[in-house]
Amino acid sequence: MIHSVDQILAQTNQQTKIVPGHGPVATRSDLQDYRDMLVQVRQRIKVLAAGKTIDEAVAAAPTKDFDTKWGGGYVSQDVFVRMVFTSLMDSSITNR
Repeated sequence: MIHSVDQILAQTNQQTKIVPGHGPVATRSDLQDYRDMLVQVRQRIKVLAAGKTIDEAVAAAPTKDFDTKWGGGYVSQDVFVRMVFTSLMDSSITNR
């Protein structure tokens, strides 16, 4: 997801309007904020994945400070954390 957002950001400028599949029309700045959130959450979960189980990572609520702005979509925070945690178990992703 981060890679895809990076590719989109590379093709945009400050005048670009982004029409997402879900939610309101966004700006490049909005997309950059989303990317920054993804990077921060991935890093938090990566740290948790080094010594915690997936259930412990979910219980640690690594998205908590983002939930007001980014939560409430069609993927719950618990499912999102599980998806990221699982993706990090692939050593090719973990070593990036």
